[in-house]
Amino acid sequence: MRLKRWLTVFTVALIVALAGCTPKAAPAPAAKPAQPSAPVASSPAAPAPKPEDAAWDKVVQEAKKEGKVVSYSFSMAGDVGNVVAKAFKDKYGIALEVVGGTSPVLIQRIRTEQLQSQFAADIGDLSSGRVVELKTSGLTSSLKDVPVLKDRAPWFTHPFDMDADGHVLMYYPNVIGVFANTSLVKAGDEPKSWQEMLDPKWKGKLIIADPGINQTASFVYLFSKRKGVYNDNQIKQLGGQFSKFIAGGQADFARALAQGDGALGVGLDPSSVNSLIAQGAPLKAINLSEGALAIPMGLAMLGKAPHPNATRVFVNWLFSAEGLKVWAEAAKQPTYRKDVPDFTPAAAKMDLSKVYTLGLVDLDEVNKVFKDKVMVEMWKK
Repeated sequence: MRLKRWLTVFTVALIVALAGCTPKAAPAPAAKPAQPSAPVASSPAAPAPKPEDAAWDKVVQEAKKEGKVVSYSFSMAGDVGNVVAKAFKDKYGIALEVVGGTSPVLIQRIRTEQLQSQFAADIGDLSSGRVVELKTSGLTSSLKDVPVLKDRAPWFTHPFDMDADGHVLMYYPNVIGVFANTSLVKAGDEPKSWQEMLDPKWKGKLIIADPGINQTASFVYLFSKRKGVYNDNQIKQLGGQFSKFIAGGQADFARALAQGDGALGVGLDPSSVNSLIAQGAPLKAINLSEGALAIPMGLAMLGKAPHPNATRVFVNWLFSAEGLKVWAEAAKQPTYRKDVPDFTPAAAKMDLSKVYTLGLVDLDEVNKVFKDKVMVEMWKK
């Protein structure tokens, strides 16, 4: 027992002694002061949506619910309308239904349907003169809220320049001039001016759309007054140069010239001859010294459009660079947008530097001349 107690005391003493001989541990190095961390780059905050953006998003959503827009259109008849409709549907999933025809036929149909409360069409896409008629009759609505039209920078002529209320929207100039059937008029023999067409050698070789059913003659009459091309006696003399007044619209007029009903077509527009030229018809624009006439072509949303949201979305797309390029390439026409190329074929191009563009007052006068049958009285009686 004593031995055990002695061993225990000895062991404890030995541990204490050894502990006293062990060198003290070096003090831990002082911690370095913390370096300031580099600020974490925060990604820029997305701009808060503007109230108008949210409002437009709602228009687009409602447009998709409506599912389609119906346009009574002069400028999108046939293949052009099919191309435009496909591009629009591919982007928005909304159908575009085009009812093609001449401006006189379409405006009459619109009037009849509106008076009978048969609201089938959303858009009247006609000559601006006809669209002005629709506005004057109280049959249109404003499109001033369409976003793409708020920026004037991309436009040579802004769509609202004719009508600040936003009812009549212009998007391309329909140039009316003189075309020759090159099978009947040799190169170099074409008239150089409007005045030359009064020469007896052209008597019986000119054709024009019937002034009783088409506004072309009224446009030529106004152009001659504004540009000082003809006096009243000379405009009557021009009427005596025509061999035929062509019934129907510009397309009928162009076909008549292509098949040789006349040597010169007075008051034709490129849109009516482009497809014929592509098919090999012997037609060519004649750039006369006094220039030509440009009719602003436009559209309006009808007052009781059955698909108002789809109409706004379509107009917003059509008047964009993307939409107008689709239309211009298919129609082979110039537009009023600076960033859209002119696809007019060389044989149909007019010298736009000499073009007289009609204003609202001019269109009112054209409508009056047409309604009062001034040209019918002057040329057909």
